Amino acid sequence: MWRKTRSRGSLLCHGADPNRNWGYKWGTGGSSSNQCTDTYAGSSAFSEIETRTIANYVTSIASELKIYLSIHSYSQLLLLPYGVRTSVPSNYNTLLDIGQKTADALAVRYGTRYTVGNIVDLL
Repeated sequence: MWRKTRSRGSLLCHGADPNRNWGYKWGTGGSSSNQCTDTYAGSSAFSEIETRTIANYVTSIASELKIYLSIHSYSQLLLLPYGVRTSVPSNYNTLLDIGQKTADALAVRYGTRYTVGNIVDLL
């Protein structure tokens, strides 16, 4: 399975992991500086057009935005912030409740089962 972007890298290795190309704590949390790994974070934060485009759009609607939810099918996990530290945010219980309701709705609609929790705890 290909999980990276399709940007041109070296002759042998292409793309960056878009999950690790964001600006917040870029280059940490299990990312790699090796272009040939699946966890390559890119040459810099937002170096990939995909993450840069989403970030610009989210910034443009920030005053109207209520939630940003990114669903990843790998491992059937619904991961809550933050993956770069072991402490949870102050609104963790609210996030956990929203995450569980989301997972429950996906199960009813599609029959898929997601485990909900903190990235650090589940991965």
